[in-house]
Amino acid sequence: MPELVAAATPAEYDRRADRAATKLMKFLEEQKILTVKDYMEPALREHLGRFVPAEERNFFRIATHYDPLPLYTHFYHWFELAQMREDPL
Repeated sequence: MPELVAAATPAEYDRRADRAATKLMKFLEEQKILTVKDYMEPALREHLGRFVPAEERNFFRIATHYDPLPLYTHFYHWFELAQMREDPL
C-alpha cells in the first residue's frame, strides 16, 4: 500500500471528506448493512470536520487528515440521533 499523505489544504480536506461520506453511505446501502433513510447522509455530513493546521491537530484530526473514512464509520450515533428527531417511535 502506498504511504498516506495528509490533506494539506482546506479544499483537499473537503474533497476527501466528501468522497469518504459518499463511499460510506454507498457501502451501507449496497451491502445492505442497514436500511439507509433520507435523513442519514445529512446527519453524517453535519459532522465531517474541517481542515486544521498540522500543529493544531489532535489524534482524531491527525487521522481524518490522512483518511476520514475510518472515523466516519464510527459516526453511527449521528444516525441514531437523527432517527430520534426525524422518525421517533
